[in-house]
Amino acid sequence: MNLDPDAALGKIGKFLGLVEIALGVVFAFVGAKFIFFLLKVILFLVPFALTWLIPRNLNLLDSSSSKGLIAGIFVASIVLGILSAYFLGKVAEKYMVQILAGVAGVACAILLLGSLKNQMVKSLAVLVVGGLAVYLSKQFDKYIKTIGTAAIGAFLMMHGVSRYVGGFPSSNTIQINNGQDIEIDVPNLAIAYIAGMAVITVVGSFIQLKFFPPKDFSVDDDDEMKAEYM
Repeated sequence: MNLDPDAALGKIGKFLGLVEIALGVVFAFVGAKFIFFLLKVILFLVPFALTWLIPRNLNLLDSSSSKGLIAGIFVASIVLGILSAYFLGKVAEKYMVQILAGVAGVACAILLLGSLKNQMVKSLAVLVVGGLAVYLSKQFDKYIKTIGTAAIGAFLMMHGVSRYVGGFPSSNTIQINNGQDIEIDVPNLAIAYIAGMAVITVVGSFIQLKFFPPKDFSVDDDDEMKAEYM
């Protein structure tokens, strides 16, 4: 079954779109300045998103789902997100840069590889890109904080916009036409999302490096770092 998350979420999806756009603006243009707050946001969003994705991928949630089920999942996703942000926040602070790098890598991979129909290959590719980003984060601490937060913000903004206009890159984005003839049709809207994310990432990174340059730190400087960024 091809599931339409916007149809399944209904009005909740529109509200989440506004939240994604607002958070995306903060991440993209001042992310490094409020990096600890944004770290907690990430820890909230990951279980929040998984709470929706798991039942949707198991065909338990679609456009015909009852309002009660959708409301229940919505409440559960918020509770799990809050618990994650609260209890995992302390531990995650020590690995902040690696988490930002991994999330940014995964976000970029999902957007760029969303049109792959083979879910196994797509999942492995996303994990590889995320893992590579985590590995490289140790060498590019300063740029991970700025480019990473800008990329995450760009992804959130584009995904938030897609809840209103649709067309976000997915496994149905690329169509192969004319039987055996390889004719790939990529909708202009999908290209616009990718281009928009690229532009926002570049502009956001420039603004952050220019006006909010993050300071390098070690994991032993947690208290001083919090004072600087909070």
